Amino acid sequence: MHRVEEIISEGEYTLENARKSCFAVEGLYMWVKAIRDYFYIFRELEPRRDALILAEKQYNVKLEAENSKKSNIRDLESRLEQLKEHQAEKTKLVEELKDEI
Repeated sequence: MHRVEEIISEGEYTLENARKSCFAVEGLYMWVKAIRDYFYIFRELEPRRDALILAEKQYNVKLEAENSKKSNIRDLESRLEQLKEHQAEKTKLVEELKDEI
């Protein structure tokens, strides 16, 4: 890219001169300029892209942890319901025994 910059920065390499010399050269000149612009844009956005990838990984880890905790909560709620039913049965049994006594 440094070599391309050296060539493009020279005064005689302009779109007008390329257009005057040959139609194909004009297309190549525009293509090289577009690739050069893409290179700089890509280089500028690369840290942001890396930060986005890192943030997505962190999000996925936290999402998995949250789902795991929600699963544990559902299991605990299910167990609590079973214990409440068991307690109700035992309370009923205690009442029956009190009545019998």
